[in-house]
Amino acid sequence: MTQVENRLKPPPIDCPDGCGKTGQPLRNGHVRGCPIATCATCRNRRNRKVGQDRQRRARKALGIPKAKQAGTLGNEEHWRGAFRVEVKAGAQTKPAATRFLRDESQSLASKAEGDPRPFLDVLMPDGMKDGIVQLRLSTWRQWIVPLLEEAS
Repeated sequence: MTQVENRLKPPPIDCPDGCGKTGQPLRNGHVRGCPIATCATCRNRRNRKVGQDRQRRARKALGIPKAKQAGTLGNEEHWRGAFRVEVKAGAQTKPAATRFLRDESQSLASKAEGDPRPFLDVLMPDGMKDGIVQLRLSTWRQWIVPLLEEAS
């Protein structure tokens, strides 16, 4: 390595947060991938990565093809497909997930033996004339995607 390259790339360091990671220091002194780093920059980077991972998994599960332009996968408005999609991840989804899981367990408890139908959770809030449907991505792949392919 030349002296110029040496100046551009600092030597690896141990993470100052004590997580045991070793690697290239970030601008804030943390090591990339530190699960403990709680500064806003590290937290935002981690949240963005989790959100993009969930977007990617949702897009694949919904059967939505990749966008033709590079760099547009993180923007759901560029996704092609029969539906507009918005993917949410993290703590903001817990109330909806809790409601869905509670309703699903209630449905399973009263399900007739041998009933092959999938579970859909329909929410009808006060003041809304239209309802909201929730279902698992596995249910979407198994039941809805074949119907959409058959219709097109």
